[in-house]
Amino acid sequence: MKYEPLVSVIMSTRNRRSMVATAISSVLNQTYRNFEFIIVDGASTDGTGDVVKSFTDERIRYFYETDDSSHENCLRIAVEQSRGDLIALQDDDDEWYPEKLEKQVTVFVESDSSLGVVYCWEQIYDWSNKSILKETNQSLRGDVYLSLLEAPGYGGGSLMMVRREVFKEFPFGERITALPSDYLWCLRVSKKYKFDYVPEVLSRTNVNHNYGRLTNLACGGFSYKHAIELTETILKMFEADFDKHPSKRRYHYRSLINNSIKTKDVNRFVRYYIKAFPLLKGNFRYYGYPIRLLTTMIGIK
Repeated sequence: MKYEPLVSVIMSTRNRRSMVATAISSVLNQTYRNFEFIIVDGASTDGTGDVVKSFTDERIRYFYETDDSSHENCLRIAVEQSRGDLIALQDDDDEWYPEKLEKQVTVFVESDSSLGVVYCWEQIYDWSNKSILKETNQSLRGDVYLSLLEAPGYGGGSLMMVRREVFKEFPFGERITALPSDYLWCLRVSKKYKFDYVPEVLSRTNVNHNYGRLTNLACGGFSYKHAIELTETILKMFEADFDKHPSKRRYHYRSLINNSIKTKDVNRFVRYYIKAFPLLKGNFRYYGYPIRLLTTMIGIK
């Protein structure tokens, strides 16, 4: 690979003192060396900043943000401070394998400007039990919009490398709904840009640790009501395409039915249960939803 574009690795962190060093080390150990590493700390109070400052690598640029310590704002600052042609997101509780950046950059270098996102496969790792839960092998490539419209197609931000122009047009972490969503961001991007992937596990996603993950609804005060809002927003935002491809509402209706049961929202349950009939009537589970709602309403688990 003759052309080696600058990669901006960006990380938002807050109060992850015991995990952030592992995430940072996995970036610094990359075989691809032409990168800068921008870390924005959302006003940590547990000494996370001291851990970051203990690394003396000159590629690290550390910012401590107190005015707006939200995850979204920290990501926005990191992107604004970045200078690379390509941007890679690293979560402060995850780890990269050494060749992640190199292999993703190679895909970009060998492609044209229509390629916006390159992701990789991931290992889901149980931090508490020190065991591998599963490894993913998603295979969405090219024009993936209709596939993503049907259902989420792969994992989150730390798997992705993104062309800078994409971030300018579609800011990552932008709050369209109360619940942040990598899926909604990918849907918007995939309408204009192509996706590709490296068919190898190059990232480890750590779960079941003491800090919780943003993807857990209980983390950050999110709830199933926020998940309902997100799904309804997706159905509305892409309504014209769902009308052209009605079957692609199937996953989203199931999600709304399940979350209506969890929130005991009878009116919403009835609305989506009726709407889903043409799509789900051939699935025996469809006929069990009313029973689940009833047992949830009366407190039977």
